[in-house]
Amino acid sequence: MPWRGPEFPGEFPSLGWLVGEWIEEFCRIPDRDHAGEPYRLTDEMWTFLVQHYRLHEGARPGQLAPAFHYRRSQLVRPQKWGKGPLSAALICAEAEGPVLFDGWDADGEPVGRPWPTPWIQIAAASEDQTANVWRALLPMIRQGPLCD
Repeated sequence: MPWRGPEFPGEFPSLGWLVGEWIEEFCRIPDRDHAGEPYRLTDEMWTFLVQHYRLHEGARPGQLAPAFHYRRSQLVRPQKWGKGPLSAALICAEAEGPVLFDGWDADGEPVGRPWPTPWIQIAAASEDQTANVWRALLPMIRQGPLCD
């Protein structure tokens, strides 16, 4: 079954909703007063995920990059916005979550699956920048169900 089609103007298929739900279920706040509580995405983070994982309406099962509308994305925000923890959550999702297009369900909604063998790199202009992600990533995993 193909995508069900838009219910309202501007709607498009995306795995971003599945990925976001997965992040909120499996990732934990890495530090400070709410450490260990479920990681919750802001509206702006949801918008980023939905666009990042946007699919072509004619995507077919078995397609990798061609199923997606965008090949890459970039998030530019000021300091203390939460880019490090969001990057850590995306790494968790890319390692275990439903980030690959796997077809359409009976209602015409996209279905995702995890990578069989994820390959994830953390790169930045300095080690301090990569440390921002690692500092969030390890406790995000250790304090929640991903540890299992």
